[in-house]
Amino acid sequence: MDYNQTLDKCLNLVFHSIGSSTIKSEINDSITTTLAQRNELLEKLDCYEKSFDHMIQNQKLDFGIDDTKTLTSLQNLVDKAKSISTRIESLESEFLNSKEFEDEIKLNLEKINNSTRNKLKEIEKDTLDLRSSYIGKITKLAEFNSFD
Repeated sequence: MDYNQTLDKCLNLVFHSIGSSTIKSEINDSITTTLAQRNELLEKLDCYEKSFDHMIQNQKLDFGIDDTKTLTSLQNLVDKAKSISTRIESLESEFLNSKEFEDEIKLNLEKINNSTRNKLKEIEKDTLDLRSSYIGKITKLAEFNSFD
């Protein structure tokens, strides 16, 4: 089961029990934003890699410079950037597929569920208190009117 399926399954279970699509939407928006930011960073990294490649080509062709030390340093930077990018993707994949991530989602969803239940209990208590208050006022008003 991949990350999106696991996330949807967990979210659907929790939101079915609390009936809130708003929270699911907020979490999905947050995940979408995070993934968009990640993709944006990967695109920037790709642009930097292309810039390095372009610099290397221009240095060789336009200026006739064959400073192997400089070219090697630049190529090493490009290789390191590619290696870092690959490692980030690997770590991200490991994290998304890990049990810890699934447990973290479950824990966060449980917290949301408990928080929602507590809020509903507070609302129910406030509603009952308000109802009792109105019943008391109506009873007093009825008693007062019965003396007339």
